[in-house]
Amino acid sequence: MAQAAPQTAREYGMNISSWLRRGLSQKTRRTMQGFVGGGIIVICGMFDGVHQGHRALINAAREIGQPLAVTFNPPPKPTLLIQPLRERVALLEKTGAQVEILQCDEAFLAMQAEEFLQSLCKRLPVKGFVCGENHHFGAGGRGNAETLRSFCSRQGLAFKTVPPVIVEGRPLSSSAIREALTQGDMENAAKMLGRAYSYTQAVTPGRGIAGANGVPTANLALNKNLVKPANGVYACSAIIDRKKITAVANIGAGPTIGDNRPERIEVHLLTPLEKPLEGQQITVLFHKKLREECVFENTEALFTQIRRDAEAALLYNSRGVLIE
Repeated sequence: MAQAAPQTAREYGMNISSWLRRGLSQKTRRTMQGFVGGGIIVICGMFDGVHQGHRALINAAREIGQPLAVTFNPPPKPTLLIQPLRERVALLEKTGAQVEILQCDEAFLAMQAEEFLQSLCKRLPVKGFVCGENHHFGAGGRGNAETLRSFCSRQGLAFKTVPPVIVEGRPLSSSAIREALTQGDMENAAKMLGRAYSYTQAVTPGRGIAGANGVPTANLALNKNLVKPANGVYACSAIIDRKKITAVANIGAGPTIGDNRPERIEVHLLTPLEKPLEGQQITVLFHKKLREECVFENTEALFTQIRRDAEAALLYNSRGVLIE
């Protein structure tokens, strides 16, 4: 099942022409009324993953005013994202930042960097800007941190750059997280995100083969707009009705059964549930890759291995120890 389409302008974002006419969304305008005296500190970007580096920017903005994260939908460049828009906004708001979403359409992509900054300052009580050292914005990405510094100096605004957060000896970025996910390196992804990588989707009907063999499984469709982690079997946790349950998940096509269905995420919950899950949204937290996906001689061998995987997941989730 595909991710539900956004239903409101808040979820999809206003196009730049509407935003320039109307200004802030009503929700942000109401919230910002109490911060006009302190002023708004603007941070612009995709914020994909809302990782440790993004939180460093928001924390720096909070030191001098009320953070406002201006983000975009869809991405300025075609990119497989770490998370859908709704999750990105929820995580940004959890940091205490207010969020504005702008549609990334042709009119927006054509705006020069200076024009964009001026439009923000005309419609907001902007006190300053915060950005990363490698920040680029405006038509063709020609605006950078120095462009922003010069603009703030001329306008008498506060300005601060934040150095990259270093994780495992390299600068943290959303691209580095995507790379870790495609390699199945969930532990490194978690270090960069500041939390376990998660995937939320509604459970779709399965064929019941796993359940008939004592391994009940929830099937989740892959979102074609999101980066797909490496195929394989993972120690996970699943969140269902606010309850956290140890689980094992396989990403792939399930080659042993060979039913020619598309690749998917199959989640085996180690705690049985009384009610069916079909149609219900669950969130899967990925902790550690246990093994590669492989073809077994028969389904009996497959389900025997899944039970071993479940034991490994239980041990890893409780102690952080992997059974070899």
